[in-house]
Amino acid sequence: MPEAATTHLRRALALLVPCLATVLAAVAVAWWYRAPLVEVSTKTSGVERLVVPEIRRWVGRIVPDAVRGVFFGDSLTMAHGALGNVDGKGGMPELLEQPLRAAGTPVDILAVTHPAFRPVHFAYLLDEVLAGHPRFAVVEINLRLVAPTWTALSALRFLPLSRKLSTRRQLELAPFLREEGIGTFHPGVYRVQEALSLLYVMDGVRIAGHDWLGAQSSRVEQAVGLQRNERPVQSLELNDDAAAYASRFAEGSSAAILRMLDRDLAASGVWTLYYVSPLNPDALAAAGATDDGGLAARVDELRVAAGISHERWLDLHAGMPASSFVDQLNHLRPSALRVVAAKLLQRLRPVIAGLAAASAR
Repeated sequence: MPEAATTHLRRALALLVPCLATVLAAVAVAWWYRAPLVEVSTKTSGVERLVVPEIRRWVGRIVPDAVRGVFFGDSLTMAHGALGNVDGKGGMPELLEQPLRAAGTPVDILAVTHPAFRPVHFAYLLDEVLAGHPRFAVVEINLRLVAPTWTALSALRFLPLSRKLSTRRQLELAPFLREEGIGTFHPGVYRVQEALSLLYVMDGVRIAGHDWLGAQSSRVEQAVGLQRNERPVQSLELNDDAAAYASRFAEGSSAAILRMLDRDLAASGVWTLYYVSPLNPDALAAAGATDDGGLAARVDELRVAAGISHERWLDLHAGMPASSFVDQLNHLRPSALRVVAAKLLQRLRPVIAGLAAASAR
C-alpha cells in the first residue's frame, strides 16, 4: 500500500476508533441502566404500565363460563378515576361489567382505554386482543379525535405500540401509518428494541438528562440569586374544535380504520357495538357548531363509511345538558357516564345473554 494511502488510513482510524468507542460506551451504559431508564420514561404513561400488561394478563386468564368482551375507548370513558378501579378497569368498562354480573350473567371485560386513544391505536392492539378470544366488543368514538382535522402531537401518537402490528395489518394500514409518522421499518425496530429490553431506553436518557440539567441550573440560579419565571404548563389540546365538528368525518383515516376493525372483529366471531360519545353543548356553541342536523348527518356518514349497521351503532352525541360534563373536552361526570352505560346495556344485554346461552350448550 502506498505510504500516502497508509497515512490517510491511519488518520481515518484515529478519528473513527474514538467515535466507535464512545458509541459503544454509551450503549453499554444505557444497557446497564436500562431498567431505571425505562421506568423514568414510562412512569407517567399508562400505555406500557397498565394497558399492555393488562391485555397480557387478560389473554392468559381463564374465567370459566364467562362471556369475554373488550372495551375500546379513550379518556371520555374513564371518568378520571372518579368511579374507582377494579382489576385494571374503571369508568365505563366497570359500569358495564357490574350490572351484568349482578344480574347473573358472568362476563370478563378487558379495558383497552387510555387518554387520546384513537382507532389507529385500537388497530395496533387488535391482534393481541383477539388472542384472548373475546365474544363481544364496545368501541367508543370521540368525534374530536376521529375528525380528519385532528393532528396528534408526538406524545399522543404512542408510536412504539405499532410493534404489535402483524405484517399483514401493517401493510394494510401503511397509508395511515405514514400519517402517524411510522415508516416501513419502525414496527420492526420497536420489536427488536423490546426483545433487547431497550424499548424506551433512549427516551429515559433524554428525560433523565433534561431533569439533571434542570436541577443543576436551579442550583446555579439559586447560588447567584437569579429568579426563574415559571410558565404554566400548556394543554396538549391544540386542535381546532370548530374545524373538527364541521368536518366530514367519513373522509378521515379513522373511518377506514374503523371499517378494517369491524371486518376483522366480525371475522373472529366478535359482535361489536359502536357508540358516539356525548358532546358538551357549550363546547359546540363555542365552536359555532349550532346546526345539529348537519352534524348528525355527518356522523351517520361516518357510520356508512365504516360499514356499520344501525343495529350496532348508537349515536349519543346530542341530548346531554352542559351540566353533565366536567369540561369542554366532553369528559362526563360519573352520573352522566352511568346514563350512557345504561343506554349501552340496553343494546348489549340481549346479545350477551345469547352468547352466554350458546356457551352453556
